[in-house]
Amino acid sequence: MEKNPYSMAKLSLDTKSGTGPKRDCCFYAKYFFLFLSLIQFLIILGLVLFMVYGKPEEVTKKRLEGLSDQVEQCRKKSADLGTEIAALKRQLNSSRAESAKTHLEATRINNTLKACTFEKAKMADQQKNQGYTQKMLQECIFNFQILNMTCPVQLSSLQDQLKMESHILQESKETHTRQAQALQERLQMAEKERQDCQVEKMHLQKQGDTYRLLESRVLDAMSPVREALRGAVDRTFLSPPHSCYDFSTIHQACLTLGPSLQSQVEGLARQVDQKVAEVAQRTADLERDKASCGHGLQELQRQISAEQERCKRDKQLLQEAQDGETKKMYGERQKLVGEKEMLKMQLEQSKEACLRTRINTSPPIHTGLRIPGASAGLNPFALNLPLNTGGAANPIGPVAAPNTYSNPLGRPQGLPGPHTLSTAERMRIQELLKENAKKQNQTMAVKPEARPR
Repeated sequence: MEKNPYSMAKLSLDTKSGTGPKRDCCFYAKYFFLFLSLIQFLIILGLVLFMVYGKPEEVTKKRLEGLSDQVEQCRKKSADLGTEIAALKRQLNSSRAESAKTHLEATRINNTLKACTFEKAKMADQQKNQGYTQKMLQECIFNFQILNMTCPVQLSSLQDQLKMESHILQESKETHTRQAQALQERLQMAEKERQDCQVEKMHLQKQGDTYRLLESRVLDAMSPVREALRGAVDRTFLSPPHSCYDFSTIHQACLTLGPSLQSQVEGLARQVDQKVAEVAQRTADLERDKASCGHGLQELQRQISAEQERCKRDKQLLQEAQDGETKKMYGERQKLVGEKEMLKMQLEQSKEACLRTRINTSPPIHTGLRIPGASAGLNPFALNLPLNTGGAANPIGPVAAPNTYSNPLGRPQGLPGPHTLSTAERMRIQELLKENAKKQNQTMAVKPEARPR
């Protein structure tokens, strides 16, 4: 870069020289190559644009040819689809005719089937009515037994859950009270430390005042010495002239007095500076301790407030959970009571239905085997069933036994015992009891995990 005469100031005789800046060949060669590169760039750009956009007619022709090929392909596809649609229409018409024929045959077969099923149901209705009522009665008895077995277990499990929840709530309350007491003790200790820091600060302030007073006294005590020294020097030089020996001794004394006084003054100044630095350091340490104590106190207050809020929130959540559990237990108990009442009503209705069927039907005449189609009973399928005379071997009796109409329940003393149940019913009762015990164990294992930390 050339030197510009206006870029820097000339302070010597060069300012008066009228010679201008000297521009050598490099300056002109630089601009020459710059314009040359610009011209080359423009030429290359023009060539590229000409190569890209120089043949628009050929491109459009190629595009038209491609579009015409696509149109021909679309026409061929539409013709093929038309032929397929016509074939599908023909198949659809033929399938409709076949479906109409099959529909007519199906309606005729359905009519005959309905007539047969109606006659069959009409014939089998009377045969199945008594068996159905007996099965319903046994099912009601079985459900009533299961309900009597499971209700106390569920009630005891719900009571245990309620006790566990109350115990957890009591423990959480005790934990929160202990935490609040510990935080209160920490707050008291922080307050005590803050008071100690205040007392220490006042003591240090007093020490600083004392050091400043001592410094002022030292300076006041040094001022008379300085004035006396200055007066002695003045008197010495204002006195009548003495011999050369006296002047040399005086000069030597002055030279020795100055460094000694300077060393003493510097020593006193260093002591004062050291004491002032110590006081300042102690004051800074106490200020830092005070600031840290203040921050600690604020942090403790914030922690106490946050802990109190959390305790209140946990207490509210536990109270809501306990209320929800209580409502749920009450609702389940009411539901169980309602189911029990409904089962009782169903049992009474089944008893009444059995009594009505026993009254409406005639008692059996023969005690032996029945013949199918005989008028002695309503169940023609009871050929190979053994007779039951009301013994203790089977209190309820089979479904189609001839003397089951004597007592629908089999025995008037009450509900059948566990020994009268079948193997499947006993297994079902055992499975239900196992499921209830498993649910109770799961609830006992899950509840301690919900304890607030």
